Amino acid sequence: MERDNHFLKNGLLMLIYNSIALVDKGKHESIESIEEHMDNESLMEYIIEKYGSEEDFSLFDCGTYSKKDVNQAFWDITSYVKGNESRKYGVTNNGLNLLIAVAFDLYAGIK
Repeated sequence: MERDNHFLKNGLLMLIYNSIALVDKGKHESIESIEEHMDNESLMEYIIEKYGSEEDFSLFDCGTYSKKDVNQAFWDITSYVKGNESRKYGVTNNGLNLLIAVAFDLYAGIK
């Protein structure tokens, strides 16, 4: 289990860095779109398909980091996130910022 947590933390960190780079490039997602993909456990597939040519997500594609584990972690927290985007995370406009904030929350909670 410790090994899984190590790889989940590193996968979240990679997602955070890549998402920050996307925001820096002016990319935008609706909050609703990010939450929908969190609900459907398809967030990683969506982000990689849409932005894989702009940022390096190859460690997810080769299996170093598990898309399934990251999707599950986001799914586990999705009911708490909805309705708390602004109050808890300070996000009202860009779903990529919500993704970053939630990923930090998840990262901080992993031992």
